[in-house]
Order: sequence, then structure tokens, then C-alpha cells
Amino acid sequence: MVIIVSLRLSHFGAPQCAVTYGGRRRCHRLISSLSAASEPSAAGRLLRKFVASSSKTTSLQALSLLISNSSPFSLHLYQIISQTSWFRWNPVLAASLISLLEENDCAVDAQTLLSQAVSGLKSSRDLTLFYCYLIDAYSQRRLKHAALQSYSKLKEMPFSGRRPYEFMIKGLCLLGMPADAEELLQEMAFSGFKPSPFEFRWLVQAYGRAGHSLRC
Repeated sequence: MVIIVSLRLSHFGAPQCAVTYGGRRRCHRLISSLSAASEPSAAGRLLRKFVASSSKTTSLQALSLLISNSSPFSLHLYQIISQTSWFRWNPVLAASLISLLEENDCAVDAQTLLSQAVSGLKSSRDLTLFYCYLIDAYSQRRLKHAALQSYSKLKEMPFSGRRPYEFMIKGLCLLGMPADAEELLQEMAFSGFKPSPFEFRWLVQAYGRAGHSLRC
């Protein structure tokens, strides 16, 4: 299933999901109803009805929950939400969904979403940040090949600031590559950005999982 989604870009990070108690209950009821749906068409009707009767915040919260639960209905809900008048493309949700599709061997859909995002992002800053989110999403799911591809893309791009280093170091640590992460930490310091305790914590934990000690 190939998706065609028109990107309407919005400069924000994580989706705004400060839902009410009632909104959370509706999201969890949706997940329960989807689990009981016997046919894909029934699930589609449930999703369309849910979005039509829900606020933007509740709909986005439901999508975040489906993605975090690795639900096979995540893509369908994303498609429905993308057709609403209030939809604004979100790099965090897009990266999370792409990583889920990769994990579920839906390479065509994942590549379609990725290509749309890259072609729709016009500024180097936005593109850099999107690859940061991709590295984070892939590494969280331990998708080493995909994460390293995004890592290589990001390293080829001119970027400024400490955030790309933070995402790359964390990603390499999650992928079990602490030595590479430590080299990048040294590069970060050489570039004028003092590593924070968080980077050192990721390194210590990664070396600990590998049975080694931090070298620096």
C-alpha cells in the first residue's frame, strides 16, 4: 500500500498530546475495539469514525499510542488524519511511523513516507532535524542498518549546534556501538560543544552492556 500524503509543514517537535482524562479513555477504547475488529474494513470504519468525532489532540494521541504499541493500524490512522483540515506534518510522528513500517517489513510504505518528507523539507535545518528524529526512532527499535543509513546522511550534511551530536551519540549507544559514540563525543568537544552528563551516561551504559569500561 503506497501512500501519497501532501506535506503541510509545521515547525514544532513532539506532537501536542496534553489530552484530558476522557480523551485518554477514548484512545484506549479505540485500541480495544481495533483488537476486536474481525475485518480490515471494520477497523477502517472505526478509525474514520474516531477521527471524525475526536479533537485534533485526541486523534494525535491515539496515533502516538498506536505507533508506540507497534499497532498494524498505525499507517491507516495516519492516512486518515493526514486528510483532515487541521493536519500539520510532524517530523517526530513521521519518523516514528517510518521506523515502525521498517520494523514490520513494509519497506515500500516506509520509503514512500521518507521520500515525501525529504522532498518536502526545504531548509537544511528542518532536514537535519528530521534525520535526527529518524536516527532516534530507528535506534529505539534497534534497526541498525536503517539507523546507520540516516547517520551517514546526517554526517554528509552541514549542521550546526549540539543537537545532532546528541541524537547521533544516543543512537550509536542504543545500537551497541559505544566506541563509535565515544569518537563522536570527542568530535563534539573538538567542535566546541561540551558534552553533557546525558551523553556520558549513554556511553557508560553502552559500554556496560558490552562488558567494557569507558575509555576517556
